[in-house]
Amino acid sequence: MEPTIQIEGVTVMGIPRAGRLCAVAAVAAGLMASASAVRAQGGATVKGTITAVGGGPLEGAQVAVQSLLVGAVTDSKGTYSFQVSASNAKGQAVTLTARRIGFSPVTQQVVLSPGEHTVDFALPQDVRRLNEVVVTGLAGATEMKNTTISISKVNEAQLQAVPAPDVATALTGKVSGVTVLSENGLPGTPATVQIRCSFQP
Repeated sequence: MEPTIQIEGVTVMGIPRAGRLCAVAAVAAGLMASASAVRAQGGATVKGTITAVGGGPLEGAQVAVQSLLVGAVTDSKGTYSFQVSASNAKGQAVTLTARRIGFSPVTQQVVLSPGEHTVDFALPQDVRRLNEVVVTGLAGATEMKNTTISISKVNEAQLQAVPAPDVATALTGKVSGVTVLSENGLPGTPATVQIRCSFQP
């Protein structure tokens, strides 16, 4: 009685000994072709880690393929992962950009084909980019170019132009919509800063 051979759920039986190896090879090749076809029908997964140059992982960094409007934000370990649909993973080269407030953005080219792609980033710190961010009190930090409210600036030279006992007093008359009040006018008395519609109860 000829032995029965089973490979990944496919049974090969009743084949003479001389032809068994050929049959096994043919079945294995068919399984590999089927697996390749399944992978080709799927999309792509892009994942990786973002760290600071010479430092640890960066939480809250943004990674995106702007041309496809897909991306993700890193977790507390600096890792990210996002999916790209099969219709957008056709072996084309795309630009992957990583950015975070206080760091210079870094880009990498990725050939986006079906399957997994691991892309790691190391972002150099750039303190100067903090000047592009304002805190509006309405949400999180916002890039200056994206805010819809007016923004006033007071530089060091303006603050030093008139002697003042503290920073709050130095702002008096220098910013539109900002009122600096003192309860009794005595030196050392804390000042109250009111911005436009703010009021005291």
